[in-house]
Order: sequence, then C-alpha cells, then structure tokens
Amino acid sequence: MDLTQPLSSLVPTLDAETLTVLARTEQPLTGRRIAELARRGTHPAVQKVLDRLADHGLVDVQPAGNARLYTLNRDHLLARPVLEAVTARETLLARLREQIGSWEVPAVHASLFGSLARGEAGPASDIDVLVVRPSDVAEDDQTWQHQLADLEQRVSRWTGNPLSWFETTEEAMLRALGSGEHGDGGEEQVVSSWREDALNLSGEPLRSLLARLGPHAEAGAGR
Repeated sequence: MDLTQPLSSLVPTLDAETLTVLARTEQPLTGRRIAELARRGTHPAVQKVLDRLADHGLVDVQPAGNARLYTLNRDHLLARPVLEAVTARETLLARLREQIGSWEVPAVHASLFGSLARGEAGPASDIDVLVVRPSDVAEDDQTWQHQLADLEQRVSRWTGNPLSWFETTEEAMLRALGSGEHGDGGEEQVVSSWREDALNLSGEPLRSLLARLGPHAEAGAGR
C-alpha cells in the first residue's frame, strides 16, 4: 500500500490526489489551490476531477466572486470510506501503538522511523520500527520473539507492506552513541536518523532514552 497516499491504492488516478487534499481540510479551496497542494496534476486536470466529483455530489461548490470554492461533502455516503482511506497512515500508527503497548514483555522503547515516519513511503516501502529489548530478556526469548513475529504478520495483513524491525538494547544504543563510526553529532549515523525521524509508539520516549544514555556514552568516550 502507498502509505503516503493510501487512497491511490483504491483509486490510482488524479481523483485520489484531489480527494486527499479535500479530506485533510474543511476549509473551502479554489481549484487552483487544490492543484498546488496535490502531489501531481495540473490545474486544468484537477478542475475536471472536481467538476466530476461535484456532479456526483461528493464535492460541494460555492461561488466566491469570479472563483469557485470546493469542500468535501462529509455527509455523502462515500465520504466515510474516502476519509478512512486517506487517514490509513494514522490508523496504522494507532494500531502499532495499541499492539506494542499491550505486549506481555514490554519494550523499553519502540518508535517508527525511516520513509514512513518522514512521509515518503511508497507501495514497496518497508515499515521500519526501532524496538529496544529489555536487558534482562534474552534475544531468543520465546515470548519476545512471538510478539515480534505476530506484529509482522498483522502489519502485512493490514497494509501489504513488510514490517522491518531494528531490534537493539540499551547497551547496544550506548555503544552506538559513543561509536567511532560517527555521524555529524559524534554518534553512529543510524542514531542521528532516529533523532530526526522517530515517531514514538511505546515505552520511554526516544529523546528521554538517548538523554539518559548520553552522559554515560560521553564518559566512556573520554576513557
């Protein structure tokens, strides 16, 4: 599924772009402004889509001087499935938080990072999740591994996209913070990526976790 533009999985045309813009605001917009906000499509092409959607009652039109303003008709029978498709990314985040938050063996931390977190994911994109395993839980712990495998299967069923775990521990993160393979911040590049992209899903927030580990890493680097 195209998790940046989920509606395109159902409607692989300019209609998806147009409806997505309208679904994400209740402010009336001109056809030109809708074309500017859409990821693709010229103003004339978007205008044809708007005219057709208005004929079907899915889009409301109101005059504004020489212009016309458009809004999604949220009372329309088809408005709900449109809104649900457009907000599929948010629904996925909510499901990830719910599932990870209910684990029998809680994660120290879990967050989304990578292309989906940046809003750049496409149909072939992995769903990248950083998960920090508790120090007293072995890597091959059956309950822990079952939790990871179960969520992988669920995400594949929900989206068609693979879930890609980046599994680590606080000890490994500590080493990454003080590693010789530095990014611009004096740490491994992957940690810098987490800082920039991560959307918290469960457990201790990443910023708090890195701040807690940071002073130890600095002390270790000084030895």
